[in-house]
Amino acid sequence: MEVPMDIATLSIISVILAFTYSLGLMLLHFINKNYSGLLILSASLSVLGIGFLVLAFGNTISLWVSKVLANGLIAYGFVLLVQGLGQFRRCAVRYHHIAYISLIATIVGLCYFTFFHVSTDIRIILISGHIVLCLALCVLINSRGQQKDNTIALMILTVGLFIQGLYMLYRIAWTMGTPGIPDFMQAGIVQQLAFIAIILMIVLIGFSITWIITSRLVTTIYNTSIEDTLTRLYNRRAMEEFVPKDMARAIRHRENLSVVLLDIDNFKAINDTYGHQVGDSVLKTIARIVRHETRKEDSCFRYGGEEFLVLLPTTNTEQAVVVAEKLRKTIKRSNILPTSSQDCTASFGVASYTNETNWQELVEKADKALYNAKMTGRNTVSIYTDALLKGKTQTIGSQAPKSTEIPPDGLTQHK
Repeated sequence: MEVPMDIATLSIISVILAFTYSLGLMLLHFINKNYSGLLILSASLSVLGIGFLVLAFGNTISLWVSKVLANGLIAYGFVLLVQGLGQFRRCAVRYHHIAYISLIATIVGLCYFTFFHVSTDIRIILISGHIVLCLALCVLINSRGQQKDNTIALMILTVGLFIQGLYMLYRIAWTMGTPGIPDFMQAGIVQQLAFIAIILMIVLIGFSITWIITSRLVTTIYNTSIEDTLTRLYNRRAMEEFVPKDMARAIRHRENLSVVLLDIDNFKAINDTYGHQVGDSVLKTIARIVRHETRKEDSCFRYGGEEFLVLLPTTNTEQAVVVAEKLRKTIKRSNILPTSSQDCTASFGVASYTNETNWQELVEKADKALYNAKMTGRNTVSIYTDALLKGKTQTIGSQAPKSTEIPPDGLTQHK
């Protein structure tokens, strides 16, 4: 049994779906305006809907409206799709410029083959070629976009657009190889399936974009839960999640792993003297220094009120001391406090992983080293000498480290 399909009915279905998903994307934009390109994507579906609505009237309206305006709006809708997707995926290359050039050429061609050299076939080829170009640009945007999105949703969208483009190529080839179509509104199954393909594409766009946005929201919520709101460093919850993985990797591959624990010197006095707003500014500035002066693979945490912890994978004690010294010097020479007559400094404790050490013990060793740095004058780097497993620490002062003998209390001081 054949299911009757005609261009007018398929156009109306396209209108309903286009406007429905356009409204959905518009509401998502107003709920969260952080997602660039959503409003343009919504506009692209609306323009497609208007184009199909005009097309549905077929031969009951003038040629200018039914042939040129309707197809021009559909062509423009695909251009907006390229532009909106480019912004949504943060694609640096402006592919929509190419789409706009194609749009101008398509509209000129529609006018010519409607009023001067009437040909339904060539109009179909023109609009289909423009759609193929726009869909190809969308596929490139998805592959080159800088925004990290849900892989599965992005793949579904890309494959759907690619298949739609392939069908439009088949439509072009079929139209070129068959006798002329006298009336598009009475066109055969291939032209009708083109509308069904566009309907499926609209559904796919709405579904995929919604899925991607949902994934972004989930990622944002997760990132917020593991991020300290003031310093933008990882918080204690993130440390509990990430550190076991780094410890397990160090144990499994027998890699070096070091911890640098730093504490801002006299932070209470800073708050009492300058106020808590300045104290917050100091925390943010030092957090920024810690983040910028460490590697991408290092993990930086706000460990406590004015304490920060840096986890250094594949880093031995000597290398960790270099990192700590660089941080100490950078903090000291930075103009962090409102007055230049006083420097803001920090003390550091360094400890490295050994086969006999678990994470809690490693942090305790770094904390003991930090305590020693505080007790020996502040603005220093103190090393926990774990090699002999005797709880000995080594303190490096503000000057370059010098070799010294270990005093009876097991602490080595450098001045």
